[in-house]
This record gives sequence, structure tokens and C-alpha cells, in this order.
Amino acid sequence: MIQTYWQKLTEREKLLVSSAGALVLVTVAYFIAIRPLVAYHTESARAYSSAYTQFQTVRSYASQIQAVAVEADNNKALQQPINLRVAVSNTARASGVAISRLQPSEDGRLTIWAEQIQSPQLFLWLDTLSKAHSIGPQNVLIQKTSVPGTLRVQLQFSDSAQ
Repeated sequence: MIQTYWQKLTEREKLLVSSAGALVLVTVAYFIAIRPLVAYHTESARAYSSAYTQFQTVRSYASQIQAVAVEADNNKALQQPINLRVAVSNTARASGVAISRLQPSEDGRLTIWAEQIQSPQLFLWLDTLSKAHSIGPQNVLIQKTSVPGTLRVQLQFSDSAQ
């Protein structure tokens, strides 16, 4: 049936039908094979570019973190070790804490008593001591006094806490 139809067509019509068939084949090939491949290539290039930008950002942050770590190590190495007694006394004086008694022991511990101290003043002193010298108390005893708003404290520090 198709052969008889084809044989009845003139040469011009055969050329037109062949051209239309070739055009349909090219269009189908484009939409089925070529266009998806081009889109995949474009998407892959965009994803690579995005990943590379993210990699560069992470690399930059990593180098900044390394620089900060090296600087912190250098600063730590440059810091002179400070005597526990001197550090505690100096920061107490700077914070306005009156130490009533200071007792060093032979095992490197230092016990401090303060009789009339307000809690904000105590915590400011301990915070300053921690930030400035990385020293914190190992044992703490806090008692109320007969004067409202004041405390009696006993703090024990150790040389190994630095």
C-alpha cells in the first residue's frame, strides 16, 4: 500500500516527502539526544563552577583558621608563666576584692579567704582571673555574712589549673 502510494507520486512530491521525513528525523534526534546532552553539559558546568566557588570559600576559611591557630600558639608561647600567687593577688586588687588571708601550701595550692565581698564583685574577679590568666578555683566555699548583700568566701587554686 505504501509502495503503491510512493510510486504514484511525482519526482517533486517524492522530494518534498523525503525532505519532510528527514526534517522530522532531525527534529526528533535533536529533542531526544542532542538537547538533553547540551543541557546536561551546561548543568554540569554550572554545578562545577558552584562547587569550585564553595571549595575556594572553604579553603579561604581554613587558611584563616590556621592563621588564627598559629597566632594563638605564638601568643601562648610568648606569654611568660605567671606566679599563681601574683596573678590571684593582682587581679583581686584590680577587681576591688580585699583578701583577708592568703595561704600557699607546699603542693602548689593557694587558699584565699575574703570576708566582706559582694557576689557581683566575686564573679567579676573570677571572670577576670579566668580570662587574663586561665586560672579558676578548684574548690569554693561561699557563706552569707551578717551584713546583707555580702559573702565570706574561701577559694582554693592549684598551680596545675593553669
